[in-house]
Amino acid sequence: MRRLYFALAMLAVVSMGCARQRAADGAAANGVAIWVGSRHFTEQLILGQITMQAFMASGILAKDITGMYGTKIIRGALEGGEIDVYWEYIGTAWYVIMDQEPVENDTRRWMFERVREMDAPNGIVWTEPALLVNRFALAMTRERSQALGIRTLSELGAYTMTNPGQLSLATIRAFTVRPDGLPGLREAYGIDFFGNISLMVLSMAYYALANGFVDVSMAMKTDWRIQHYDLVVLEDDKNFFPFYSLAPAVRADALERYPQIRDILNLIAARLSDEAIQDLNFRVDRDGMSPAEAAKRWLRAEGFTL
Repeated sequence: MRRLYFALAMLAVVSMGCARQRAADGAAANGVAIWVGSRHFTEQLILGQITMQAFMASGILAKDITGMYGTKIIRGALEGGEIDVYWEYIGTAWYVIMDQEPVENDTRRWMFERVREMDAPNGIVWTEPALLVNRFALAMTRERSQALGIRTLSELGAYTMTNPGQLSLATIRAFTVRPDGLPGLREAYGIDFFGNISLMVLSMAYYALANGFVDVSMAMKTDWRIQHYDLVVLEDDKNFFPFYSLAPAVRADALERYPQIRDILNLIAARLSDEAIQDLNFRVDRDGMSPAEAAKRWLRAEGFTL
């Protein structure tokens, strides 16, 4: 596992170095290109391709800087001018980028407006959020959930406290340290796996859960694997997890060069639903379609001329 993290760290360094080099090359060759970034997982890679292809179809030169590892890295690339736009989850912006405290009775629009206001002095513009709303979740197999009588996060918390160390969790590393991850769940619900945690990429976490290697898995609500494996998403009965609305974060100077990209991004956002992104994730992860091809098919289906 240590070797895996070292390898991922090296990939992050290489990704950032390549971004800087390509940005420098692009500045020398054509100073008006829009540099489109994304994180490295499927949903983000697809969104990056959708954005890039939509820009190109509108006559805007777009360059591919997709596939970066980690929130801090891609946010640093945006602030440093190495990319011009990427899609970010509002909850991630609030907790990780803005370092804000949890809020009660959040609505998808309230948090978006606060993030938009806070980022304006940084030269970052948030265009309209997509229709889809992703959220973190914890999932169990239907059989295990029924056997233990655990349907809610409160029930999971009660079980872990009365049966310490008996349940295991599969999750990505970031979820173990983020305030909207395990630390917050521990405080809100008393959920504690007492170190019985396996760190892995999210796709493998679902597999580990479905095949009985762990009892609980971190999940994302737009992931097609929830239905595929017939998993039970535990009810967030205290509304702990924020709404992870998704919106493009854009450098203000990029909007000055190409004001029309605001309308393009808003049009994409208005068409992106939970069902649409689930289907796109499925086509890439299960059917083996490339993110670029999945993006092209979706854009054509939505009436974009490519």
